[in-house]
Amino acid sequence: MNQIAEVREKLLCMEGAKAIFEGYELHEVAPGWFAYKSGKRADNVSVSYACPEWHHTEKVTTLQVIDIGRQQTIYRCSSPSCRFLKTVDAW
Repeated sequence: MNQIAEVREKLLCMEGAKAIFEGYELHEVAPGWFAYKSGKRADNVSVSYACPEWHHTEKVTTLQVIDIGRQQTIYRCSSPSCRFLKTVDAW
């Protein structure tokens, strides 16, 4: 009986995560580096990228995009508790 409850709980978590990531699609940001990107939604929320460090949780934390000239862009997680940082060269 305990195993059934555990499986049911895991399934609910997976369904919750699926609903949260609905509207995001895998996008190649730079050669060999992919992130989940949202499209512009009906409520006029602009495009955002989901932090790859949070994909296993039930929430989406977005990446802040910091342009540093024409040659590079920095992607940094907006969560204070996350240290994700990725520098991408222009291509």
